[in-house]
Amino acid sequence: MAACGAMIFGLFLAPAHADVAPLPGHLDLLLRTYAEELQYLSGARRHAVIQSARLLYQSEYYSTGSDVSVGVDAGLYGALRFDGGGGMRNMGHYRYDGTGPSDHAWAYPGEYALKARLGQTTVKYGLQSGGDNPFTPPYDIRALPPTFRGITMVSTDIPGVKLAAGSFNGVIPRGDDGVRRLSTSYSEVGFDRMSYVGMETRIGDVKTSFYANHATDLWNQFYGSASKDMAVSEQVMLTGRMDAYLTRAAGARVGGEIDNRALGLSLTAQRGPHSVLVGYQAIGGDQFYDYMNETAGIALSNAMGVDYNSPHERSGQLRYVFNGDRAGLPGLRLMAFTVQSHGVDASAGAAAHGSVDDPLHNLYWKKGQPAHGGRKEWAAKVTYQVQTGALKDMKIAFYVYRTRADAFYPGSSFNDSQLMINFPVRVF
Repeated sequence: MAACGAMIFGLFLAPAHADVAPLPGHLDLLLRTYAEELQYLSGARRHAVIQSARLLYQSEYYSTGSDVSVGVDAGLYGALRFDGGGGMRNMGHYRYDGTGPSDHAWAYPGEYALKARLGQTTVKYGLQSGGDNPFTPPYDIRALPPTFRGITMVSTDIPGVKLAAGSFNGVIPRGDDGVRRLSTSYSEVGFDRMSYVGMETRIGDVKTSFYANHATDLWNQFYGSASKDMAVSEQVMLTGRMDAYLTRAAGARVGGEIDNRALGLSLTAQRGPHSVLVGYQAIGGDQFYDYMNETAGIALSNAMGVDYNSPHERSGQLRYVFNGDRAGLPGLRLMAFTVQSHGVDASAGAAAHGSVDDPLHNLYWKKGQPAHGGRKEWAAKVTYQVQTGALKDMKIAFYVYRTRADAFYPGSSFNDSQLMINFPVRVF
């Protein structure tokens, strides 16, 4: 496997011959240097230093002799591990059969899909990124991102309206190299398929979106959002936003009697390069707000380092962002935030899953008590994208994070530091 990985990296970096005519479409290479140190206050530690590469070919669309045109996408993923022990899990190579952590190199087909276009409507079938929707955006915070097997459709034929739909029945998780069954992030319940449909609109400075998804024998989930920009003066802009989810059990109810509501509200004030956000988030119901694993499927204001999605949890956030593009420092961006929560009450879930043999027992119980309490976090992130020269478009991001959970809160206290360097290369 190590030899295979080294050979793949050699192919990635080999120079192209000038006398070979370029293929139609685009071939892009993304080189990523990823390093993370995660230290739990309990004493456990996870760390890794990994160099990854994503080679993605996207063909042009070819006419079929009708109004429909077709094409293909194909991607090869690979990585080399320079540091990281057996506890790194999906920071490195984390095959679900347990054979991955000792590997120093791995490579696999990360994407392959057929695509078709009619007007401004595109359909893609195969292994692909999760798609631009509130349920399956890929959670790209490790050396390599997850990809999902299924079909997606996006249409912008109607001015000011985006229509989207899709269905997935498998995923290559972060750190893995094969397609696995879908599952939920918190209850870890497996299911066979998730299908979604939705629309987004923009009228002037008002944006709305409405989506729904169905996870087989698990739930029906609904999402709605609305945002509006309001100019207070020539210098100050206010943006108000609301996001809400409703999740109800469906079919065989393999995740139990789910009846959950989640709400996020935020108000952002922006003046020149500076912006300040105040956010509020609330979970209604006796279950966690849950979503599909390997996704960032929680588009709520306070879901930052952690999700604040426990039963009956309330949280508030204060966030500051500096945008260097507005201050004569193009490419520089700074962000700092703090979030604090309270009010977790998992007593109803604990009563329903009181047996230690219940797969959901540890989700609702903490140190022999029903989970309760709150947590707080502080974080800062600085990113810089190179503007000119040989390293143009290289993006460097450094992130420092601290969170402290109450003794009976359903989560851990830890410190996290991460460095990520992305260097995109257009091969042709």
